[in-house]
Amino acid sequence: MGMFDGCLLASDIDGTLIFGEKLPEENIKQIKYFINEGGIFAVCTGRTFVGSRKIIEGLDFIGPSIFMNGALIYDCKSKEVLHQTFLPDNAIELALKLTEEYSDVGILGCADDKVYLINSNDFAIEHARYENYSYYPNFETSYKINKLLFLVDNSNTVNEVMEHLKTLFADSLVDLFYSSVTMNGEFRVLIECVPRGINKAVGIDFLLNKYSIDKENFFAIGDYYNDLPMVKNAGIGAFVEEAPDELKQQADFVSLKAKDGAVAAFIKYLIKIRKGA
Repeated sequence: MGMFDGCLLASDIDGTLIFGEKLPEENIKQIKYFINEGGIFAVCTGRTFVGSRKIIEGLDFIGPSIFMNGALIYDCKSKEVLHQTFLPDNAIELALKLTEEYSDVGILGCADDKVYLINSNDFAIEHARYENYSYYPNFETSYKINKLLFLVDNSNTVNEVMEHLKTLFADSLVDLFYSSVTMNGEFRVLIECVPRGINKAVGIDFLLNKYSIDKENFFAIGDYYNDLPMVKNAGIGAFVEEAPDELKQQADFVSLKAKDGAVAAFIKYLIKIRKGA
């Protein structure tokens, strides 16, 4: 029997598993050790599946994982959609109303295997280049999508845009929240819109039930506010060193910086616990 039989480790991607476009070798080494000891490793990210491909392709140790903050659950090994949840039918129509006041906000509509460019700006174009996906410029407001992503070029107006979105979507069954990405060494804040009640913790519960994993054998690590439900839901939860202080205060373990191998350091901590050290 392995040390981590019946265990699931979930890691956020940006700012946790990777830093910029770098995946530390020590992370790969320790994740493989975790799996060889019987564990299941999942990525749990706000990214779309198509925006995650350049990270997960070739990493055959990644199993059933969570994308779009829980709106899509996909088995990276069997290449099978396990579960997905969609935004209300008028979500794109409401998103377009934002451009009446904020014409310079980038808007992306994300489906399980496509990303639609609803409104373009420099941030949206840079985001597509960074995540290595091609977006579809043609769309219909009736398209079924899992998530909306709002990209604000001027960081000083992010909160203002958020408040306007809350008004636009006030009567819709959606949740709006901030997430983050570090592109070209620059930390950027994004606004996400997902179906009401969907988050990383809900996605994790689906996996725990599907694979009959006890909550105490679930471990999670992240770096930002959208990771908090998942980390709090874990038997042992961690945040990286760069995470906001109020998040680190709610973690069982504060790991290294992402660029220094935060996931590897967390696994080493779990190994010590398992060995009773």
